[in-house]
Amino acid sequence: IEMAPIGRRGWIYQERLLSPRILHYTSEQLFWECRREYLAEDELVTWMRSGDSQSMTVSSLVDHTG
Repeated sequence: IEMAPIGRRGWIYQERLLSPRILHYTSEQLFWECRREYLAEDELVTWMRSGDSQSMTVSSLVDHTG
């Protein structure tokens, strides 16, 4: 999502900064973004924002076997 060509446009940066929540539709699945974290539709991986930066780290994997 961060590396998509449209993500480099100024108005997209402004929208992401001002919006409390954003939905990203991809060919693979739906992603939810808020100021605290990113969530994937399949719930396999959750990314937490680290500090004040826009970088992401994998914070948890959900076990769907139980």
